[in-house]
Parts: sequence; structure tokens; C-alpha cells
Amino acid sequence: MEHGHGGISDALPCLHACAATSIGTAAIFRILESFATWTKKFLDLEPHGIMFLMIDSTESAIDIVSFFQFPPIGIRCLAHSIVRASGNDIDEGY
Repeated sequence: MEHGHGGISDALPCLHACAATSIGTAAIFRILESFATWTKKFLDLEPHGIMFLMIDSTESAIDIVSFFQFPPIGIRCLAHSIVRASGNDIDEGY
């Protein structure tokens, strides 16, 4: 997502294409900005991973980790039944 014309609306078809391969190609998004809003949108699509650019301080790393965790530890929100990853919030192993 960093280079080229693709954006969030192109991400889900990319995930479907990766999943359709015979070897189950992992989908890892490299997103341009390290903001909670963008991270949450990409997490809701349930990629195998997300890469962040230029994390140059401990504070930035701590903020980014908080995007992945639910309160009270982090700031990730729940979106039951409307997102691809809707089962993750109730899976104890998640």
C-alpha cells in the first residue's frame, strides 16, 4: 500500500487473490502511515501481517502496539459481525 495507486478499497481483493493460491500466499500490507485509524481498517480485513514505515522511537513503537490490542491495554475497537475478522475478539487464543 506504500507504493503505487492501491488503497484500502483494493486491499480485500488482494487478500482474496492471495488466499486463492494453491500455497495460501501470506498477505502482508505495508501501510504508508502509522495511524490508529488506518491500522484498524487494515486489521479488520484480517491480513497475515502489517508492516509500518520508519518507526524511529520507542514511543512510536508503543503507540503502534496499542493499535493491535483491545482496551484496557490498547485502543483497538470491536466491530462485531461487520468485518472480516469479526470472530477474533471472542477467540481466547487471539
